[in-house]
Amino acid sequence: MHYQPTPTEQRAYGQMQARMVALLLRFSESEYAKLFADHQDFMREETTAALQVYRDLAVLFSLRTALFEEILPRIVRRLSFISPHHLVVEELPGRGRVDWERTLDASWSERPGEPPLSVHARQRLRNFATPANLLTVATLLEYRADVRRLLLSDTVAVGVESLRHPLTVIIDRCERELTFPQFAGIRTAAQASLDGANGGMEALEARVAAGGIPGGSSAYDDLLAWRRRYRTLDLLRRRSSTARADVLGANPRRDNRLYQLWILFELADLLTRRGLLDPGTQMPAILRFRWGDGDTLYHYELRHDKGIIEQPDVWRSEPAKAHVPGVRPDYHLRRLDPPMAEVRAGSQITWREPGVIWDAKYYRERDRNSAPSGPIKRMLADLALTGETRGSLLFAFLQADESDDAASADGAGVLVQRLRPLGDAAQSLDPTIRIDVVALCPDQPSEETQRVLAHLLDQVHADLRKPVVLACHGVFLDTLSAEGRLLVNRWGKAIESTANDLLICPKPHIGPWRVDIVSREQHCCQDGRLCHIVGRADAHKPIRPPHDITTSDL
Repeated sequence: MHYQPTPTEQRAYGQMQARMVALLLRFSESEYAKLFADHQDFMREETTAALQVYRDLAVLFSLRTALFEEILPRIVRRLSFISPHHLVVEELPGRGRVDWERTLDASWSERPGEPPLSVHARQRLRNFATPANLLTVATLLEYRADVRRLLLSDTVAVGVESLRHPLTVIIDRCERELTFPQFAGIRTAAQASLDGANGGMEALEARVAAGGIPGGSSAYDDLLAWRRRYRTLDLLRRRSSTARADVLGANPRRDNRLYQLWILFELADLLTRRGLLDPGTQMPAILRFRWGDGDTLYHYELRHDKGIIEQPDVWRSEPAKAHVPGVRPDYHLRRLDPPMAEVRAGSQITWREPGVIWDAKYYRERDRNSAPSGPIKRMLADLALTGETRGSLLFAFLQADESDDAASADGAGVLVQRLRPLGDAAQSLDPTIRIDVVALCPDQPSEETQRVLAHLLDQVHADLRKPVVLACHGVFLDTLSAEGRLLVNRWGKAIESTANDLLICPKPHIGPWRVDIVSREQHCCQDGRLCHIVGRADAHKPIRPPHDITTSDL
């Protein structure tokens, strides 16, 4: 039995595609062509006035490339024409093929015995007013009229003003094509067919399909197919004849990617409205922006479906030729202007400013208050493999329970679940790890979507804005307490040093849980694996403070 989408899924999928038509045409037309150019099997949806506008936009833009870049150039290169014989009377010298019998008869009847001053000749004159060319010009006129009607609609004029430019580009392209001399000469006749003369466009299409066109080109057949698609293509509604195997969820890879791109471009729309999107953005791969207020307005980068840049090695494999699993999260956010960011290699520490991982999941609507365990486990694995401590899972069909304490504490009403390690458990997990499960459904107004995204960015800003300062926090061990004890470093090797030489070395720039035992002589300002201030201009070894009089007396 094939899966039957729920009404919520149908509305969400239709709304998401409608928004994607507008957002992709604003921010990334190349990505638009990948998603919508060849797909006609989208969710069936009752065509409301708002969705109808987006449907028309999708149809107009989806067929633009095929018409202007593929069909018209081939038609222009090999235009059809007719060249019938015409009997004309020409002054000498004539250009046509002279009909001497007619010429001599006419000359003898007018001027007997005199040589002829004009001749009767047969001429072949090319005529480009063929049904095929009339159909081509009428198609351009019809296409231009449809785009102009949409351009003048209230939705484009008031709601999505940013679409005016790509629509105007289509109109200008139609006008340029219509200025081709052979097209310009038959424009009036083509407009008459478009207005219903001689049977209208249906009769014209039938004549093109039935007739053998001298000097014709298969491009005219492609034009007929293009016109059929233009009439029937319906990107936002799924027809009953569509195969049931193509319904929502049959191709999770495509559905999930559409959901990811929807989030990305809704985020770009939010940042554009607030004037925080940087010019150097390269969507859909990289999104650069600013976020915050006043002195805490920082630059951030969101990488979509790409590896984490400057990823430090946090795992090793034995044998060395075996590879550690790689991680390519749906989104990785990091600051571009941290107050302190160092990446050192070799014997030094490989460290960078922390980031935040987002994963988007477009799953079917089941239990809307319970997140599947699989994505949470994968997020835990990704955090462990990358060394990050903050992650968010964005689900399309979850909703927060208003009675839930976590959702209430969240303040924005978008948090469904929050996971943290037990801080008092006997385990070696990083206690600062946090995973948020967030509801972000396309079946809601754009303002609500952008409110949720703004809340997520606020959370990222709160997690990453605190300056990370590299400094020495070493504390000397008490001599008597350390005497006679076997102390080992992070790699299980014994620290051979006197008790007076040992320090506890906290590293709050990594986490409050990270504390090493080091030797002042062997490690401080020497071993970059344990001392992270090696090479700094102000780096110096810690000095044991002197005992005061009271302590020395005791």
